[in-house]
Amino acid sequence: DDAILFIIVDLINRVTPLNTPDAHDRLRYAKLNLLAGEKAIQTPDFSSAIEYIESGISFLDDGHWEREYDLSLALFKNAAGVSCSRGKSNQMTKNLNQVFENVRCYEDKLDSMNVLIQSLLMDDKADAALDHSLQVLHHLGESIPNNIDNEAIQREIFDTHKRVQQISTS
Repeated sequence: DDAILFIIVDLINRVTPLNTPDAHDRLRYAKLNLLAGEKAIQTPDFSSAIEYIESGISFLDDGHWEREYDLSLALFKNAAGVSCSRGKSNQMTKNLNQVFENVRCYEDKLDSMNVLIQSLLMDDKADAALDHSLQVLHHLGESIPNNIDNEAIQREIFDTHKRVQQISTS
């Protein structure tokens, strides 16, 4: 039950990492905070979610990116997304930087790139959002021409219209 999870994690967080000498316990508490944070995101209760996620981060030991990569990635990725949803751009940027500086492969950065792009759009920075989007697509092997003329757009619209008609008559 989610209510029991929240009660347990709230009690754990009262202990704080400084009063938790066992590394295995700190790791377990970080994982439980991640789980509670993800459940709070689904509710959506972003205030509680960020508290759980930040508590989870606080239970991580030095060198966590090397030893607990998946957990670290999940905590910081969720922290960035929730911070973006709450309009906390400084907090979001700090968490995004953690992800971007520590990811092992490009695919692990995609969710965080999405958060960055959404944040740029919310800040009315459409050009920067488009640039980042094009970089992601390029990195994934998709290329989009820089200069698209009206004639090319009309051809694509006409071709798409023909395909839709073919599908609807089938």
